[in-house]
Amino acid sequence: MTFFLIFETPKKRKRKSAPIVYWSLNKMKNSMYSFNFLPNRGLLAVLTLTLGWIFGSSEARSEDWIIMGPRAMGMGGAGVATYHGGYGLYWNPASLGMAPYRHSDEEEVSEEEETQELTEKEEESEESSEEPRAPIPLFDFAIHSAVNVEDTGDTINTIFEIQELVEALDFPTLESKFQSGTPFTTQEVQSALELLNQIPELQDRGEGLLIHAANGLGFRFSRLGLSFNALGFAGAEPVVDLLQNISLGNQGIDQVLSGLPVPGSGQLTTESQNLVTQLVGTGFITTTDAQRLVFQAQNAGVNTADPEFQQAVVNVLQATDAADGGSLQTIITNNQTGTSLRGAMVGEAAIGYAQPFGEFLSIGISAKAMLGTTYQQSFTLSELGTQDNFFDELISENNREETFDWGIDVGVLFRPVEWLVLGVTGKNLNQPEFDFADGTTFALDPQGRAGISIMPFDWLTLAADVDLTTNHSDIIPGYESQHLGGGAEINLFNFLYLRAGLSKNLKRSDNDLYLHAGVAARIWVLSIDAGAVIPADFEDLDEVSNLYDKVENLEDVPSRVGASVMIGVNIPF
Repeated sequence: MTFFLIFETPKKRKRKSAPIVYWSLNKMKNSMYSFNFLPNRGLLAVLTLTLGWIFGSSEARSEDWIIMGPRAMGMGGAGVATYHGGYGLYWNPASLGMAPYRHSDEEEVSEEEETQELTEKEEESEESSEEPRAPIPLFDFAIHSAVNVEDTGDTINTIFEIQELVEALDFPTLESKFQSGTPFTTQEVQSALELLNQIPELQDRGEGLLIHAANGLGFRFSRLGLSFNALGFAGAEPVVDLLQNISLGNQGIDQVLSGLPVPGSGQLTTESQNLVTQLVGTGFITTTDAQRLVFQAQNAGVNTADPEFQQAVVNVLQATDAADGGSLQTIITNNQTGTSLRGAMVGEAAIGYAQPFGEFLSIGISAKAMLGTTYQQSFTLSELGTQDNFFDELISENNREETFDWGIDVGVLFRPVEWLVLGVTGKNLNQPEFDFADGTTFALDPQGRAGISIMPFDWLTLAADVDLTTNHSDIIPGYESQHLGGGAEINLFNFLYLRAGLSKNLKRSDNDLYLHAGVAARIWVLSIDAGAVIPADFEDLDEVSNLYDKVENLEDVPSRVGASVMIGVNIPF
């Protein structure tokens, strides 16, 4: 297949800052530059296999697609069909072969002026003896940084509430009381019951803290792309111990509760009285002690009708009865409830190329050398209260493992009309894997993402992306995601760009919408971009000023927050 290029600098009809490139198939004039493309059968085969895999697969054990770059961050996570710059290679390798659409500024010209202009160009073409010019190259360079923090089930806030209860209980003092057989105080029993009420909230699989980060730089020169990125995946998954290490000493429940008051007639609610009856029926506690225990739970504000709390209390009574007269190894201060921290930092060095087919189709491929460094460490609640440097411990040499692998990305962009672009990207098609120190693996399974970009006016861009696969995380097992998002970008005088969008995880019914916003300023060839995302229900504006401290300290974390910044240089010549 042979393609030809016509280079033309318009005089009147269309005025642009750069020459216009016209693609023509199977035509030849004196002003044309003709050349043969590389064989296309291989790329077409890759395209067929990629599309077949993407549309034939619905499940992938992979992490979320990291929203890299402030433009996508500001437009609801849409980037597959919109990026053409230095890190377009990440979003869609096919972007290297298709220039972004720009509405032309046309002037009304008379038929005589148009005829005269065409005659002048034909004469110039016939008289010219110069060699045909090469295709117009495009150089683009960008430095970017992005981070996204998501609490998938209000888990981190619950962990910190539990940690506060642990600190209030003063585990060293409790251990002394267990050894001496000293009864608990009213406050200690209430704190212990509150703790018992909170722990079951951490049991749901797929809930925890997810942190995704991306830092790096990208280059584009014509159809070639080169990028160096550091992709970070980190998670804090709750570990719940409700069956072992939950006894209240080894001297019996009656000794623990002997110092508590017995409630008077009418002081217990109907729900609390029902719980008393249930506990007495287990045979592990007397009626008087059951009334003492449930009365303190009621005073602590615990929902005594909650089945999970009721079962937790039964488990504690059973463990305490089993430990009576035995060892103190199973006491609650040795409870293993806590959090498991896992993370992976994947360094990518990628090179990509795209092959255009006329103005309407581009196919691209990217090869990546990948060095993955994984981390893992678990902390119990008692350790959370005393550990000052979680991350120093997490990334210590004993918890770290390094693995080298490689990856393949393939992308397609299709432009049926000038103002509409459709895109599909298949990422990590060869399933790179990286080892954890315990012998398990962190897999980046193949995943697909589709996008659309519409530019109805030269000042407005509309875009949307959707995951074509359901992603299953190795960082937080049980977590699923399939994101849908989109937004708009308004171009003000080719200087200021305002962005807004929405996104949602389709795999979580309780997942609310997220709001995206961004802004960019372009001065000559320099661009400075920023984007952010917050939950749609994040209404307390007074909390915005403290948001960074909250995220940094992992305390009162909103369900999702993210930010991205970029500095870029774009030079067409």
